[in-house]
Amino acid sequence: MTEYTQDASLERAIQAALDNPEFTEFTGLRKSGIKFTSCVRVEQDKAGESVPCKGAVVVTKKVSDLHRLWIPARYIIVVDHATWTTVDAKAQGFLVHTALCNVAVTMSPDGSFKFGVNRPNICAHSAAVNRFPGVADVSRIKQLRLSNGDAMMAPHIDSEAGAAPEEKKKSRNQK
Repeated sequence: MTEYTQDASLERAIQAALDNPEFTEFTGLRKSGIKFTSCVRVEQDKAGESVPCKGAVVVTKKVSDLHRLWIPARYIIVVDHATWTTVDAKAQGFLVHTALCNVAVTMSPDGSFKFGVNRPNICAHSAAVNRFPGVADVSRIKQLRLSNGDAMMAPHIDSEAGAAPEEKKKSRNQK
């Protein structure tokens, strides 16, 4: 079963990223006054235990014109609950940064703003990795999160962690 719920810490992390003047990549978002809302996606197994969601850890969804009648935001940021609650603040910041980087803002000649979705961009990804050293990417966070709910140290790449994906590939190829 999948449920969606709001999380105050996620809302605070989004606002902190938008308010941080060091994140110059969000200047367009700040100038436009765009509104975001967020939620965590909670998946439960048959026993009612929380389990990691399948698919993307963080997703930025555009709110349709119709839905904006009820939702006072232009975008919804959806984060996997199991990941959000098991990673540290640095990894949470990286997840929020990744989600916000997915939003494109352009200003038309008449001064109005146009919103869209940024395509994956290696420069933006590299900038995010540099801003959050030790957190390689969302897929690394997903690989390192703990499904049993135990607290986890900041994900980082070392020789042991870096070997895990290769070992998985070998085991798939051996079957």
